[in-house]
Amino acid sequence: MKRTILLVIIITIVVAVGVVYQQSTEKKVEEVSNRNQPLTEGGPDAETIKEAESINPVSLRALMEKEYDGRDFTVGRVLANEANYTRYYIT
Repeated sequence: MKRTILLVIIITIVVAVGVVYQQSTEKKVEEVSNRNQPLTEGGPDAETIKEAESINPVSLRALMEKEYDGRDFTVGRVLANEANYTRYYIT
């Protein structure tokens, strides 16, 4: 009898945690989908501007958004010279 009560309590806790997790996940998905809404006529809203200003300049997102033209690269010594490719040291 005690085992049955304990099992029911454990199942109830697991279900409650699952429901809370699902609700928080749905809320996060809703927030992300709201970010993908088109901008208003007057231009970007304050939240978008604030988010853009808070991006760390060395984060992957910032580095992906930056345009690179390659003129600062210099080709160095050969690291590997294989039949299918040559690997160089680039700075």
